[in-house]
Amino acid sequence: MIIVEDWFYDNPEQVYDLAIKQEYKTCEELLGVCGFSGKRSDMRYVTEEAIDKLSRYFGRQVYPHGNMYGRFQVCTSMDKTFPHTDTDPLAAVVFLDRKQPVNAGTSFYRNKIDNSLEIPLEVSNEDFNNYLVKSGINLLDRTQWEEVARIGLLFNRLVAYPGTLWHDATNYYGHSFESGRLFQVFFLTDDKNQASNVEIIK
Repeated sequence: MIIVEDWFYDNPEQVYDLAIKQEYKTCEELLGVCGFSGKRSDMRYVTEEAIDKLSRYFGRQVYPHGNMYGRFQVCTSMDKTFPHTDTDPLAAVVFLDRKQPVNAGTSFYRNKIDNSLEIPLEVSNEDFNNYLVKSGINLLDRTQWEEVARIGLLFNRLVAYPGTLWHDATNYYGHSFESGRLFQVFFLTDDKNQASNVEIIK
């Protein structure tokens, strides 16, 4: 299930102003290892409004998962895009770029090797690389992938989906923080016992 909701935030201009004032770091600086493209904000912007809306869209109560929920992110044309899955049960992105290049949203894929639209649920995060090797799937080989859905980029548009789906950014663009693709990421779970301990803005 892919969910698209326009005008996600009631105060998107304020969220945008907050995002551009943050300090951004690479995945190595934040995690010690490489786990995402571009740079993400040091701060996590976690609001009750966002959690309530995401719970309503998914049809059940959801909670922040992991330590990346709510971070802003910037990517440029220097960053690579490739089909991947997330390590979280549910995920979402909000586009915050006011330039609104519609062809730079989020794409979803079918893998031609095994005809999968998503990674099998029984494959754990630890087994992911073994799964790729055994199945012959190459994330970087574009000839293995067929785009099956594309959601265009619009300012304050939310795209939400199961983290198991093969997906990526349709395009990155720009050559600097000011001209790159600005967005916010949400990683979620519906298991309260797995919820991350993070301050929620009421």
